[in-house]
Order: sequence, then C-alpha cells, then structure tokens
Amino acid sequence: MNTVQMMKWGKAAVAIIILTPLINLAILGVLLWSILAPKKGDDRAEIHLSRAGIYSASGLWKSAASEYQQAAELAPGDQAIGLWLKAGDICYEQTEDYECSARNYLNAKISGKEFSKDSEAATRLVDSLKKLGKTESAQAWLNDLTALTPETAQGSTVVARIGERQITMEELKKSLAAEQETVRNNFSGPEGMRKYLDNYLFTSLLYQSALDENLLNDRAKEDFDRLKRKYIAELYFRQKFLSQESVTEKEVKEYYDQNKNMFKDASGKPEAFDQAKKDAEFRLKENKFSRLRNDWFNAQAEKRGLYINAQAFGAH
Repeated sequence: MNTVQMMKWGKAAVAIIILTPLINLAILGVLLWSILAPKKGDDRAEIHLSRAGIYSASGLWKSAASEYQQAAELAPGDQAIGLWLKAGDICYEQTEDYECSARNYLNAKISGKEFSKDSEAATRLVDSLKKLGKTESAQAWLNDLTALTPETAQGSTVVARIGERQITMEELKKSLAAEQETVRNNFSGPEGMRKYLDNYLFTSLLYQSALDENLLNDRAKEDFDRLKRKYIAELYFRQKFLSQESVTEKEVKEYYDQNKNMFKDASGKPEAFDQAKKDAEFRLKENKFSRLRNDWFNAQAEKRGLYINAQAFGAH
C-alpha cells in the first residue's frame, strides 16, 4: 500500500470515529422525541385508562375516578360517555362523593347520553342531587324522567303518575274489575272510570302515607299476615280442589246404583234415578272432595314432618 492510499484510509477512519457519536446522538434524539413528544388525544386517553385500571385494581378509587374523567375529556363520542358514567359509578359506589358522581353523570348527559327513568345512571343522578341537598334540581330531573307518556311499553294508556310510578288504564280497569258488583256499577263508562281514578289515587296515597308514618305496627302486621295467609290458602284451595270437584253423569249413575238404599222419599220408598239424581251428585262430590282433602293432607303432613301434640288438648 503506497503513501497516498494510507492517507485516504486514515481520513476515512477519522471520519467514522467523529460521525459515530453523532449518529448515536441522532438515534437517541429520535427515541426521546417519540417518548416525550405530545401525543394524540386517543393515545393520551389510553394512558389515563391504563392508570385508571391500575388504581382500580389497587382500590385507589379516588385516583381511578380522576383518571377516568381525564380519559373521558380526551376520548371521542360514545367512548367518552361510557367513561363519564364509569367515573360517576365509582364516585357513587366507592367513594360516596356525590358531587363527583352528579358531575360525571351530567357530563355524560351533555355528551349525548339519553337517560330513561329506569336506567341506573338516572336513578343515581337523582339520588346524588338529593344527597347534596339539591332537592329542586333532583325533582326537576325526576319530573323530566318520569313525565307522562301516551303509552307504556305494554301499550296501555297512562292515566296518572305518582312520583316515578305510572298508572295505566289497564291497571285501573283490573282494579275496578276486582271490586264488588255494586261498586263496579257506580263507575261504569268513561266518566265513571275518571271518577274511579280519583278513588284509586286516594286509596294509593292513604296506603303510602300509612307506610311513611309507620302505622303498620306489630298488631297491624299480624292482622295483615293472617289475611294474606287466608287469601293465598283459599286461592290454592279453589285451584287445587274445586277444579277437581266435577263429576260425570255416568259416575253419578254408578254411585246411585251402588247406594240405592240411601235414596228414599218421605214415605220411605226407594226413589228413581231421575228423582235422586241431584242428591246423588251432591253426595258423590262430597265424598270425592273428602277423599281428595284427606289424601292431600296426609301427603303434605308426611312431606313436611307434621307433628300434633295430642296431650296439649287433654288427650291421653
């Protein structure tokens, strides 16, 4: 290798030595820029979401709610609504910070969330406002959420509302149908139904006021439970036994033939089937019912472990 070539290689080596640190610095600068440069909204939202997940897993609810709020401010559309609701739920359930929950639920509403009267978020928003002492705002929201609509989801016309509960024409008609005939006759036709609504509302408000004032004392509860037991028992009795009470004419004739000596007129003479038919039918139904009752009672006694202490009644 001559002197000229050696000089060229020497210059190249020097250039490489000088450029290498510069290249490394450039690469490092790119990496730092990728880390420290301002992110897009979506990317920053994801960062806050990741932090929120970590805080939630650690039970740091206040920090988690804050991260969800910051993520919601950066997220688009429906995603933002979901994050506002998430933050509101944490404030309501975990930290009981009702100002925070109300603010986040309202942000969800402003972002385009449609609250229905049955939605959990709507209920929590109203409750949060009440707990903050903002009763007028809570009532305004409640009125908006439960405003009368022409029809319910079941298609029956709404005739009135008490608080959050809507009363439909179908409900009113069912209540009237359960009344005694004399009552039903007093409220016939459209005008009668309108008058019956006043009666129905008056009864409902009396009932609710009694509950609010705790008038259902121990004695009243016992009476109520006793009436309830009797009603349910009678309902079951009708469905279980009376539905099986019917008998056929063939069964009645067979019962008559087997028990002719039981059917006699006032003079003691045997009655023909046509004369004894009603009496035979009554006796057959009575016997059938008695068997059904005894069989059912014995089966239930065995099933439920019934024990009667006869000595308590003086039996020996």
